[in-house]
Amino acid sequence: DIPLDPGATGLFLVKEANKQVAAIGDFLQYRLNLANSSGVLAAGMQLVDTLPPGMRYQRGSTTVDGNPVADPLIGPDGRTLTFTLNDIADGVVIDVRYVVEVAAGVRSGDAVNRAVASANGDTLVSNQGTAVVRIKRDFVRNRNILMGRVIADDCDAPDSTRATGLEGVRIYLENGT
Repeated sequence: DIPLDPGATGLFLVKEANKQVAAIGDFLQYRLNLANSSGVLAAGMQLVDTLPPGMRYQRGSTTVDGNPVADPLIGPDGRTLTFTLNDIADGVVIDVRYVVEVAAGVRSGDAVNRAVASANGDTLVSNQGTAVVRIKRDFVRNRNILMGRVIADDCDAPDSTRATGLEGVRIYLENGT
């Protein structure tokens, strides 16, 4: 989301993900590039990032300009991350990165992540930075494989040494598949 006049707000935020497509169990790194072109020191800098449903922040993964920093405050919803950053001088650009896991319960389709930065008692507010990742269904979710063996033996001792497997057996489930 790039405004037509990015310099008008004084803070300009660009958000990116390291993957365009992900599935349950994948890890994504989000990168936020924040520039201060306000003409003043941006003090009391906060970055509020709202994760899409089904994304979980990985503790200890946040870096600012490549240096590890404290974890953000995580809201009660588990999705709102509030990063408290150092003051940013005019003309300075910082790079914030963190990792999330695509957790069970995420919906397939576009997962939109949004972030906004503010400073100087909210008198400086950035544009909204967004990153979109397409969540695909894992192949295991749409189709399952039933594995095992069918044997001909006494029901009381199915694993006896005289148990022999039957070839060409077809198994039907309750729904007819």
